[in-house]
Amino acid sequence: MKKWALIAIAVLFLAACGDVEVESYEVEIYEEESQEEISYEEISQKVESQEESFGIQHFLDDLDYILHVLETNFALFDVAYWARGADISAIGENARQTILDDPYMDVDGFYNVFLQHFAPLLNIGHLNIIDPAAHLRFHNNPRIYPHSVLTEAASARLRYPHVMAFYEPRHHIAANTAIEEIVAHQLGFMTERQIQMFFVDRAVLYGEEQLAEDLARALADSNYDEAVGLIIAIMRAINNTPNVVTEIIEEGRIARLAVSSFMLHEQWPYFEQQIFGFYDEIRDFDHLIIDMRRNTGGDMQFFYNKIMAPNIAETHTGEGFAFLKMGDYAAEHTTNLYRREFTWRVGIRSDDRQVSPIAQMLEEFDLPEFRQEDTERLEYGFRTVTIVRARPMARFDNQPAFGGKIWMLTGEMMGSSAQISAWLSKDTGFATLVGDITGGVCGGPLTMVALPNTGILFQMDVFYVTDRYGRPLEAGTVPHYFNREGMDALETVLSIINYQ
Repeated sequence: MKKWALIAIAVLFLAACGDVEVESYEVEIYEEESQEEISYEEISQKVESQEESFGIQHFLDDLDYILHVLETNFALFDVAYWARGADISAIGENARQTILDDPYMDVDGFYNVFLQHFAPLLNIGHLNIIDPAAHLRFHNNPRIYPHSVLTEAASARLRYPHVMAFYEPRHHIAANTAIEEIVAHQLGFMTERQIQMFFVDRAVLYGEEQLAEDLARALADSNYDEAVGLIIAIMRAINNTPNVVTEIIEEGRIARLAVSSFMLHEQWPYFEQQIFGFYDEIRDFDHLIIDMRRNTGGDMQFFYNKIMAPNIAETHTGEGFAFLKMGDYAAEHTTNLYRREFTWRVGIRSDDRQVSPIAQMLEEFDLPEFRQEDTERLEYGFRTVTIVRARPMARFDNQPAFGGKIWMLTGEMMGSSAQISAWLSKDTGFATLVGDITGGVCGGPLTMVALPNTGILFQMDVFYVTDRYGRPLEAGTVPHYFNREGMDALETVLSIINYQ
């Protein structure tokens, strides 16, 4: 049994639940049994007999199922290509050829083929392959995927017998693999752009310019042993950096607040104390710069309750749209639209309580930035509203905590709830955005898919979420001001402020 890469899993969306009928897909599949507890010995025996019976056709059938699910449920199928350069059809054909070229392939080899070929799709619309380490975390703490994130049906797939048969015997390998091996394996399945963004560019954002330069050189020289060591050093530097950083740039005039993550729930009371104390200190300043460039997402409530709501005097409402391909997995999240108000993320809900055919949507609403080519895949849509209510507090005299002009620094690392914060800030006028186009990773509620033969799991978002003009959030939010030549976002915003 081979060792496994540690692929980061970000569970960031809250989704509605509903009972639905799912459409069938004809493949030769492993017979699913009732979800009763079975012993480790039974699972080990089952996985041995199961894997011995696997042949190339089983892997091809699983690949066909992946492509079928993406074609009929992944509303971002086309956005992945034109916005992120990932051609799903070509990826599928290349994976098929790799499988056909190895008549002795086993299930571990198929898993690696899945990782290798689908790597360009990882984190587009939260698409991710669930590795044994991630499954082990779920196994030890099922609340990682609460019902507010996955429907009951999607959550149940994590425990299907044939899924457990794949993952449970590999849990101990994942738990005992050295970090150096994990990083080395992960590098082998990442695209050059992913390595650049997640390690080199990120090191720069965390002030580790020398590590970034050394890593870029090691990668250019194909010195992967050195690269692994440098990546581990970058990861440690990031982990040792405070999540919330406050800074007085110019006394009485300009302040900066940087937030690296909206996760770390257990530390939220401390972060709130730190941020609100900073608001007390800078209340009479002219400019507050909210630096979000390092933020890859988390729980949107962080942004609502600690950044936006305390700094507005009245309710702010962001407007947008969600479109979908009504496949079986997408239907799990949309059936309730016909019966009651639909909420797929706290604060974001359907405006009209039901979906409408996309042709009707495009006729009724003016969406100048919607790509007409994408209508070939999309079938239905609905309006969304995002409501953030002011949070008046006595410590701030029941007024906005900060009364000056608010800016937000943006960049490609910003995804998921950080992406939403950028869109919402621009849509409502809460902040002026400066920097680069944000990173997307924003396609509505999350679902979990179990491959019918091998039991390998992958996750994905099922909606095509747009701003009020029809631009998909997966393509990122365009800032008001791009970085000036030779300047980063902070230097750019300071030059704009000082020019005014």
